[in-house]
Amino acid sequence: MSTASSKQTPVRARWLRRLIFVLLGLGVLLVAHRPLLSSAARWLDVGQPPKAVDYVVALPGDMNTRPIVAAAMVRAGLARRVIIPQTRPGAEVEKQLEPAHSHLLRTIFERRGVPAEAIEVVDSRSVSTFDDAQAIASALRAKPHASLAVVTNDYHTRRTRGIFQSALAGLPVDLQIVSAPTDGFSADDWWQVRSRVQAYLNEFAKVFGYWLYYGSGLYWLAAIAIAVVSLRWFVSRRSRA
Repeated sequence: MSTASSKQTPVRARWLRRLIFVLLGLGVLLVAHRPLLSSAARWLDVGQPPKAVDYVVALPGDMNTRPIVAAAMVRAGLARRVIIPQTRPGAEVEKQLEPAHSHLLRTIFERRGVPAEAIEVVDSRSVSTFDDAQAIASALRAKPHASLAVVTNDYHTRRTRGIFQSALAGLPVDLQIVSAPTDGFSADDWWQVRSRVQAYLNEFAKVFGYWLYYGSGLYWLAAIAIAVVSLRWFVSRRSRA
């Protein structure tokens, strides 16, 4: 056997092993993708079983399930009052082409058996969950030792919990997060339709962004950056030496 041929044999063997590992990895993903993707989706859901509270809020967004769950809590005696955060009106609302979000929610609650006097609208003009949380926290400052249930879609609960915990920090408010189902998909099949994939991937990205901005993520990034800069400085100093 020639020298060139003997050198090529180990190279081919390495590439063959790599190819086998790649194929095995793809096979594992193909077989296990369903439980993996379902587990990832369920990680987003930190909802709790409903318990009796003073106030319940259905976050703006999904009109098909969130207010239905909140209204059911009132009817079941698990909430005394409903809080509606008023969102900033869009162009259609300004032109009176469609009703305001708070008006739609009030209508849903009343038709679901919630008394009109048990509905409280918070004038927040919010555009995000963060704005909703800040507005509700301001409203609860005058209601010490209140208890609050926040109803939102299951995959939205982890980020919502973090946002409301930050907004309510320092207030004697007992917080619980209640999961509402999502029409048309769940944690068991969200990857099968493009719109569902987009919804979940957007939420994963937002959770990561929240962790970076409000959690310990910035500290980890700073530590990594310092380590990289220090390593580059050490290597360059050694090379000059």
